[in-house]
Amino acid sequence: MKIHHFFKIVLYLSASIFLGVQTNLIYAQDSTKTTKIIVPFAAGGSTDIIARILNERLSTSLKQSVIVENRLGAGGTVGTMLVTKAPPDGSTLLLTSVTTASIAYSLYPNLQYDLKKDLEPVAVVGSVPMILLVSNNLPVKS
Repeated sequence: MKIHHFFKIVLYLSASIFLGVQTNLIYAQDSTKTTKIIVPFAAGGSTDIIARILNERLSTSLKQSVIVENRLGAGGTVGTMLVTKAPPDGSTLLLTSVTTASIAYSLYPNLQYDLKKDLEPVAVVGSVPMILLVSNNLPVKS
């Protein structure tokens, strides 16, 4: 396999105006290759929407084609496994949540991948606030 002598550096990943993004550098080894963002959830959900915003920004930054592919199933492990089996050339990215990735170890003791060994974190794309709600008929105030 011929090694390319140039790297394209993505200096920032800005998902949108309202998302805070902390980035590391991504090195695309082959500008003719299509980059895939694998989303292990159904299309139309919040992770998918964020992936499609990233898709636009990455396409512009890398000056190459970037596609979003939804590969759902087994609580996110189908899409995750697909990324762990992809060639380690930076052209296949996984956009998932920390909770989904960590819960899989409790639910599926025979996973065919190890997050610590098979994947490398690239960027924190955003954070989501969580709230706890109860029925307004419940006689509580706090």
